[in-house]
Amino acid sequence: MGIRDISRRSKLKHFLIGTGVLVTLAFGGVWFAWPSALALASSGDASIPNLTGAVWFNSVDRLSDDDLRGRTVLYEYWATWCAPCVGHIPKLNRIQKNYRDQGLIVIAVTNDSPNATASFVKRFKMEYAVCSVTGFIADGEFALPYAILVSPQGTVLWQGDARFAAAPIALAMRGKPTGKHVSLLRKGNIIGYSPNRPASLAKYDFATLREKLDALLEHPGEITVNNLEKLYPFFWKNLPQEDWEGDEETRRRANGALFEIYIGIRKSSPQDILKSLAREMLKRINDPRSSSSDRIDAARVASYAIPVGDNDGIESLKRILKKERNPLVRKKIVRALDRIDPSRVVPPPPESALSDAKDHYKRVANTWKTKVFGLPSDLRAFQAYQTENNVWTSGVTKDLAYLDRLMQDYHRHNSNTPGDLLIREHILSVAGTLPHMQTLTKEVSRELQKRIFEIAKQPEPDPVLRYRILGTLDGVRFDSIDHNELLKLIEKELSNNPYRDLATVLEYMRLQIVDPAALD
Repeated sequence: MGIRDISRRSKLKHFLIGTGVLVTLAFGGVWFAWPSALALASSGDASIPNLTGAVWFNSVDRLSDDDLRGRTVLYEYWATWCAPCVGHIPKLNRIQKNYRDQGLIVIAVTNDSPNATASFVKRFKMEYAVCSVTGFIADGEFALPYAILVSPQGTVLWQGDARFAAAPIALAMRGKPTGKHVSLLRKGNIIGYSPNRPASLAKYDFATLREKLDALLEHPGEITVNNLEKLYPFFWKNLPQEDWEGDEETRRRANGALFEIYIGIRKSSPQDILKSLAREMLKRINDPRSSSSDRIDAARVASYAIPVGDNDGIESLKRILKKERNPLVRKKIVRALDRIDPSRVVPPPPESALSDAKDHYKRVANTWKTKVFGLPSDLRAFQAYQTENNVWTSGVTKDLAYLDRLMQDYHRHNSNTPGDLLIREHILSVAGTLPHMQTLTKEVSRELQKRIFEIAKQPEPDPVLRYRILGTLDGVRFDSIDHNELLKLIEKELSNNPYRDLATVLEYMRLQIVDPAALD
């Protein structure tokens, strides 16, 4: 489970509790007047993370509930891209050291990959247990770093901004004896992860990339071509003839770093910097060793870095487009040309009741009338359904019963009212996330594909919703579906001259079946 499982009611309660603890610390005379049950209340609706399948760093073994029973545990949700999280590391090191002999253990949980996590654990000298959990979502309504303090009995004592955890921890650990607990930590130990990267290849290092990027972004007005180009090798050093553990992710982060640079300088737009970015991105798109993901990311940056009307950039992208076979990369290059080539005629977006409904919802949601009287009934129904069925906040197991209910809801909300259109799109969005759930079985995965394919075979005149349906089918995969039947559907759709985004999805699905090598 993730942070979003914590209810708003719990958030308010623990904010008040945390405030009380801070006030208690500020006024020492009041400290002993407050009973501990008032200062640190337990809660049944907070979410303790499920660490099944995690890669562990700095622990003697995979830490189970049995290992943690009888200990106070501080769980911290963090990410390598979160500057406050990185800044909080020294404080967590001190907390772990100060209360180690009393049995406290700090466990930092992230959904960053083991590659990224390993780099940060080493570079920033994290001296407490760290977990990389695939599928864990930490970008909910609570800002990172977020912490949950759990008692030796397994109840939640406090939760909130991890940077304010010191006072609740001090109160929770007050009077606890020392020396009773065997250490569960072993610095440098890694469990559940062993990269097979040859020692002769250059090492990926996310932490150094992040450090250099942050140094540039602190003073964007002082960025020069010389110091910008120090970021480029992070891409090229991880571009061998074959991908090894960490290479592709490093390249994606290197591309993302250059997009952050562009965002940092876009107001001033120094031409020498933009030209350097554009040249580098064009090289990455054009290099035959670049993966399709590399080329997609590079095309995105190029679309902003190449100035509007720049003939050299326009002609370079046109040449690349002629030889590019991957529909997703072609889409990004076409979008880049749409943006920088003033001579292009860009087709208007298709007329869509779904798009109109989304625009209508955005407009209506923020009006004074809505704030006074509430949303219209169908939009209110959509909002309620979205809250109830958001897959990231739902704690239910994703089994066949859950899938049945989801599909029944899709077919029941079959009108073209704004509310029903939005509900159907939301259900498709939920269905597309299901394959990433750790609790999803192979049986449910197969059924999910079949159910979405059944929806795809039904007529749907709205082009944007049609695009969402086919995109969801591609997202949940289609290895359990008869490929000949699917190809017939794809060819039929393509013959109807769908709009560009839908055609891209259809062509990509077709190539996955008939010529997967074209997608490399």
